[in-house]
Amino acid sequence: MLGASDNALAAWNLAFAAAQLAAAGFQIIDQREEFPETVFRDIGAVVYYLKAVPWQAPDFTVARYQDRLAALHERIEAEGSLRIPGHLFYLEAIRPLA
Repeated sequence: MLGASDNALAAWNLAFAAAQLAAAGFQIIDQREEFPETVFRDIGAVVYYLKAVPWQAPDFTVARYQDRLAALHERIEAEGSLRIPGHLFYLEAIRPLA
């Protein structure tokens, strides 16, 4: 969203996590995956979100990202919203008793 790379999380997905658990001897009980979209309609909502979830931009401050926030504001004004694709998964596993 602000030009930060998320390549480090590219391999972290349901298939990878399930394979890691299975390789460790766990039995997969349930698994689900969703790709929800987050829609921001103003820059204030973006700032609120980034302050609420600091792992998205660990070094976030309005002053530090002022230029990029201004550019996002212009984009939201022009397009009506900012749409961010998401990726969530749920994985339940147990380790069978020996």
